[in-house]
Amino acid sequence: MKLVGIDIAKYEHAAFIMEASTGESLCDPFFFKNNKEGFKKLYTELNKYSKTNS
Repeated sequence: MKLVGIDIAKYEHAAFIMEASTGESLCDPFFFKNNKEGFKKLYTELNKYSKTNS
């Protein structure tokens, strides 16, 4: 199982993905804007770690 941490802010958010069972970080923290393009970026990053893409 993957865990996603998101630090919410007004204009820009930060996210981090890790493996729950091991605590291993799967990526460096990344930032995305609080707009449509920013959430598309979040979706793209999360999709890299989905079961269908593994």
